[in-house]
Amino acid sequence: MQDFSYDNQIYFLQQHAPTVSIDQSITQVISQEQAELLKSKAIVLQNIDLQGLSAEAVDIIAPLYQRVAKQLTPKRFAHVLRVTKLADAIGQANDFSTTELQATAKAAILHDIARELDCEAMHALAEPKIACESECHLVLHGKAGRALAQQWGIDETVVLDAIEGHTFGVLPDNRVGMAVYIADVSEPGRNVNQDIRELALEDLLSAYKKAVSCKVNYLQSRGKPVHPDTLRVHDEISQLS
Repeated sequence: MQDFSYDNQIYFLQQHAPTVSIDQSITQVISQEQAELLKSKAIVLQNIDLQGLSAEAVDIIAPLYQRVAKQLTPKRFAHVLRVTKLADAIGQANDFSTTELQATAKAAILHDIARELDCEAMHALAEPKIACESECHLVLHGKAGRALAQQWGIDETVVLDAIEGHTFGVLPDNRVGMAVYIADVSEPGRNVNQDIRELALEDLLSAYKKAVSCKVNYLQSRGKPVHPDTLRVHDEISQLS
């Protein structure tokens, strides 16, 4: 069976999307598994929220796209796609390696997979340890997302840390996590933090420091508890020049 190169796959999709179907004519040329992947890539490339993705991101997202879509409401999934696109753009602008771009895409597409679980399901994945986690189960959706991603077979530490850290923050040695965190708080659909979004395309660390600081200030100004992990990250990155 012929093994399509990436360029040939894109050409195939351009010729056949959006009518790509898995039938005998296709599977005579490539395997059923390759045909399924091509169909997933066609769906990704047709989505307006994902136009401009790097090749690395498309390759990573395609096998996960439909599974994540089934896990979330359309509104939440649209947010996830915007986060994925922005995180990828941030990675490209900050000269991420191929490995980092792939990890960023994977963490971004998976970051909210536990966001819409009910309280019981959330706590089954991530048991509350402190008061603010018991009072609002959504506080735990990053930790629960990490556990669920592991159940789905994700084992890269940098990806799992970024999924968990999109709620509480990550240490500054995790560029993947910083990109996903910034994208989550500043994707265009939120209609806030445009300054952070633009800054991230020029200076990742400065944008991340500003994003974490804005989150802490917002919560404190409204008398809401700030998770200790977020405060720990805030205090550590505040000392960086």
